[in-house]
Amino acid sequence: MQVEIFDDWRSIVHVIVGGVSFLFPLISIIFFVYEIAEYFVKHEDIRCTIGDIVEFSIGFTAIGLLV
Repeated sequence: MQVEIFDDWRSIVHVIVGGVSFLFPLISIIFFVYEIAEYFVKHEDIRCTIGDIVEFSIGFTAIGLLV
C-alpha cells in the first residue's frame, strides 16, 4: 500500500494544524476525531487518511524540533 502524502491543497493545512497542535494539544484530539469521522462517514480511502495523519505528524515534529 502506497500512502498519499501532499496530494491536495489541504495537505498544507494538515501540516499547519500539526504545528499549532504542539502548542495547543486539544487541536490534535479534534484533528484525529475529524479524520476518523472522515474515514467512516465520507468513506475516504485509507491511504489518504494515513497520509493526512503523516502530514499532521510532519508539522507536529517540525515545531517540536524548533521549540
